[in-house]
Amino acid sequence: MFVTSSVTDEGKNVFSRGMHNLGLKDTLVCGEELQNAVDLINVFGYYQVFDKPIIHQNEFFQPDPQSGQYLITEEINQPFSDNELFNNPYGMWKLRRFAH
Repeated sequence: MFVTSSVTDEGKNVFSRGMHNLGLKDTLVCGEELQNAVDLINVFGYYQVFDKPIIHQNEFFQPDPQSGQYLITEEINQPFSDNELFNNPYGMWKLRRFAH
């Protein structure tokens, strides 16, 4: 209700908006199909809310044992951050599939 997980930018990146309502960073996913990106954002969001992990830059996230790993980095240039409704003062995580 307070968070949307399917906003896209010109580069076809998918990101969430509204996690600041929960005191958390939003998430941007690069290089995934829309539905896969939305699913990943949702799982990562639930992980942040319910597990309350301390997340560090360059850690990995794996949504389930059958899926690949995603490298977590901080996104400095939040999409549409000049718009007050889109800017998250807590920041934004970027998830990118990790290729071994």
